[in-house]
Amino acid sequence: MGSPWQAQQQIPQASQQCEVHSATIQRVKLMVLPTQFREGGGKRKPVEQRKAMKQYLEFIKSSQRFYRAYIQRLASHFGGIVELEAVAGKFQPDKIAATQTVRKLQLSDELRHAVLLSCHRTLVRLGDLSRYRETELITKERNWSPAVGYYDLAGSIRPCSGASHNQLAVIALADGNHLRATYHLYRALAVDEPHPTAKGNLEIEFKKITAAWDRGELISSGPQRDGQGPGKALLGWFMRLHARCYKGAEFAEHDELENEVLSQLAIDLKERSLEGTLHKFILINIAAQYFARVRLQASPESADVLQAFFFFQRLNVKTFFTLLQVLQPELEHLVTEEGHQRFREDHPGCSPRASRTTSL
Repeated sequence: MGSPWQAQQQIPQASQQCEVHSATIQRVKLMVLPTQFREGGGKRKPVEQRKAMKQYLEFIKSSQRFYRAYIQRLASHFGGIVELEAVAGKFQPDKIAATQTVRKLQLSDELRHAVLLSCHRTLVRLGDLSRYRETELITKERNWSPAVGYYDLAGSIRPCSGASHNQLAVIALADGNHLRATYHLYRALAVDEPHPTAKGNLEIEFKKITAAWDRGELISSGPQRDGQGPGKALLGWFMRLHARCYKGAEFAEHDELENEVLSQLAIDLKERSLEGTLHKFILINIAAQYFARVRLQASPESADVLQAFFFFQRLNVKTFFTLLQVLQPELEHLVTEEGHQRFREDHPGCSPRASRTTSL
């Protein structure tokens, strides 16, 4: 990549090559669909399908090697970008990339931005490839860890982008975890660079929740492996409340549903650990109010959007008031002279429930 000027010219070319490669992967995916392996009479051709699937998985692996080597080359050519070096350091050295000598270049802000943007997009593609591979494997439990790891790295490179959270929502939906999917979709929207499909995906998710409720079902949020999570009722009510509030239209059961969610939340906080779930509840509420304001700025004449903003604002106020009521006795104890002294010494006087909640 020669001089900084030459490198700056080659970054867009490399990005275009990645786009072509990504389009090729999409075409290959269509070629291994089960419908492609049927004879004229509809009879399956399992041998041909297995061979094609094996080639497809090998293609994914080679694509991952290509993208990892690309990131390592970026790091070797543009030495000194801390975020890029941290990402490249997590990969096993590729034979080609390992021969590169890291060079320190004087990078302009524009070039640094272009390099990090290219790295971010490549990490998202690596996550997509890991997700495709896991989707095609026939196993009892899918291992999403590699895909999640790549998406998390992408988020660390560009936290202002919603791309990684949108893809994490795809994984959550594959697991049937609608709470986690809603959380990631809102995170994909409450950023400087919202993902273009996140809004539509969120609205589709809320339609699923509404349809399930109309059938008399509570939407699933995945299994609680440790037995310590909230009950299905709380999760289902919370998701139903958000789906209705998002629409912005008044609904008869609003007060009752909101009170059920908050009262059950208070009970669960006293009886079990809700660390991860409480974190998602709070951030979903805050992001929902934020995104309602974004929608209102785009459609200032919409009465429904304005009402949605007020619904979420009210929910946030009531949620924090509920948390204060639950934690007030413990927080009052901390302001006593003895409790305050212990709190100042690395918080040893802070109870597990108070520390978990105040850490939010």
